[in-house]
Amino acid sequence: MRKHIYTSIILALFLTACNTSDDQPNTEHTKDHVTADSGSNENQDLPENGNVTEEPVEPSDNKTTITYTTNGEERTEETTTVKSNSQGYSIQSLPNFTLTAEEPGKDMLYLTADDSITMRIEYKSTNDSTFDDLVKNTEELMNTISPHVGYEQFDIKEFIQDDIANYTAYKVDLADQVVIAVVFEKEDSLVRLTIFDEKLMDLSDAMIKMGLTIKKAN
Repeated sequence: MRKHIYTSIILALFLTACNTSDDQPNTEHTKDHVTADSGSNENQDLPENGNVTEEPVEPSDNKTTITYTTNGEERTEETTTVKSNSQGYSIQSLPNFTLTAEEPGKDMLYLTADDSITMRIEYKSTNDSTFDDLVKNTEELMNTISPHVGYEQFDIKEFIQDDIANYTAYKVDLADQVVIAVVFEKEDSLVRLTIFDEKLMDLSDAMIKMGLTIKKAN
């Protein structure tokens, strides 16, 4: 319970800072979501307008996998292509993760069994922002999480594929949690990932690798 409360406080601080630097208005986000291993929409507390924000893409014959390390154990799992209609991207999601719309311009990928393990996804066009501006804003946001601890550069070079033109990552190491921010540029898109992970769960590797598969939806 204490961990969930602490996570909520951090998320609230981060959202406050993010909203301060974002020109988009705040509106009540939908609760429609897709569970990656379900392959279908699950509508819970559907808003009155009935709009479903996220939906899975039809599966193809080609299987895609992600290999990640958690608590010293290497795992390889098949992924499902999930599409965000609200932001116009697709992501390869591991089983047991759910993608939901958080608010305009922000989605949340979270561990279905424990929603304190999350990755916020912000997807932008290079026509709307620049890589350098997004990095500067991310550094400011990381400072709001733990001003006394501060953040450090986080090396993700081994995760980077040839289709990523620019990238950087930062990490805040707290008592029981890790917060990681990743910014990257792919083709004409900019992506920011903000990961909140519990050290005992250790799913940061998996979430980063899922996040780096984000691309413009067909």
